[in-house]
Amino acid sequence: MLKSLLKIAAAPVALMLGTLPAHAAEAVTMPLSLQAGPAAGGAKDEAAIFEMFAKLFDTADKTPIDPAQLALGQKTSAALLPEGAYGKMMDQMIGTIMKPILEMAPGLSASMIATQTGMDYEAAEKLTEEQLKAIAAIIDPKRRERESGALNLMRPVIVEVGKQLEPPMREGIARAYARKFSAAQLTELNGFFATPTGSAYAAESFAIQFDPEVLSAAMQAMPVMMTKIMGSFGDLEGQMKALPQERKLTELSAAELDALGKLVGRTPAELTAHAKDMAEMAAATEDTAASAVDAAEAAMAAETGSEPWYDRTNWAAEDAATVDALEAQSSEIIGKQMEAEEAAISRAKARLEKKK
Repeated sequence: MLKSLLKIAAAPVALMLGTLPAHAAEAVTMPLSLQAGPAAGGAKDEAAIFEMFAKLFDTADKTPIDPAQLALGQKTSAALLPEGAYGKMMDQMIGTIMKPILEMAPGLSASMIATQTGMDYEAAEKLTEEQLKAIAAIIDPKRRERESGALNLMRPVIVEVGKQLEPPMREGIARAYARKFSAAQLTELNGFFATPTGSAYAAESFAIQFDPEVLSAAMQAMPVMMTKIMGSFGDLEGQMKALPQERKLTELSAAELDALGKLVGRTPAELTAHAKDMAEMAAATEDTAASAVDAAEAAMAAETGSEPWYDRTNWAAEDAATVDALEAQSSEIIGKQMEAEEAAISRAKARLEKKK
């Protein structure tokens, strides 16, 4: 559970990095203590991801910044991200974001109870709120205590992450502002930040993005955004297919086959024969492709979310209508929305698996 919560808690960090101004590329290099820390498996993969992003946002080829200009930028960044601000910001976000998320979580749902007890799914879905609470009180009476304890365990870790992020982020801000603004503009900004109002603004400029008022407004817009994204998948899929695709060997001219053959060490005849073999293989396996995919999915240890019961077109009309109605409401009913989706998925899964 703690690992899952830590992943959720990491989201605000990523969100913060994504909402900062144009200094993100300058500040992308994490401190070594964050990059090289021990990890339970996948350490090499994580290192490769860090390296990939470091290369993606590498600024080594940019023109060196004049020291005097950089000094002005450093003065600006010190005002925008004062000492200790990042750790404090992360600590505040634990209460602002994490605690409400845990409180909104529905706890033991009907499908979870059916899974854990062997109760019939349809019968579990007919349980009343009082019955669900009574069952949860028996199966998971320490839920709130556990979540509160996990939050307390997680808090110092997240705060420490904020403290370690602060120095490189401050330097990134300094370098970005030094590039984006002239010396005169930076001097004027620093003059404003030296005033009581400017100082107050600078200190709150980042943290205010996670103010409850801002987050509430963003969450109210989320259902519209998600509906738009989900509704665009069908159109986008068709448009993606219309984009230029990789050429087949059978589409190459004699000259192209000759040039390709010289590059890969094969004659045009060998390439042509290979293309024929590949086409015959594709035709022979076309009828068994679906069963092969099913076998591969069955071998996976966990569901990926691509199973047919996650597809809304497979849900019962009343389930889809329930989910749509809940998505149109505010973030206060996120917990109920999650339960409705879970129930819809469970019903679709049970129905589709019976057809196999």
